[in-house]
Amino acid sequence: MFVEEFSRRLVEDDVRGPAARGRIERPAITLLVEGAKAQGKRISRPPIPSSKQREIVRLHKGSRSLRQIEAEIGVSRATAAKNVNLNKRSVADS
Repeated sequence: MFVEEFSRRLVEDDVRGPAARGRIERPAITLLVEGAKAQGKRISRPPIPSSKQREIVRLHKGSRSLRQIEAEIGVSRATAAKNVNLNKRSVADS
């Protein structure tokens, strides 16, 4: 009985973490990011140039696959797919 109760409490403690114990603190990285944003600095990666974005859309309209676009332009498939989908949405909104 004691072992089962002890084990259950360990699992609960792991699941709930420091928030349940009232000891949650803001990580130092959060403070650094907020400080950088306040200074107007970019936190994420810079966007790809608009010329590459247009090239991605043009190649995709020309029946190129995302893998082919990835190899030809040098962007990841995810980036190519994101730009194609953003273009589809902007065209649909127009």
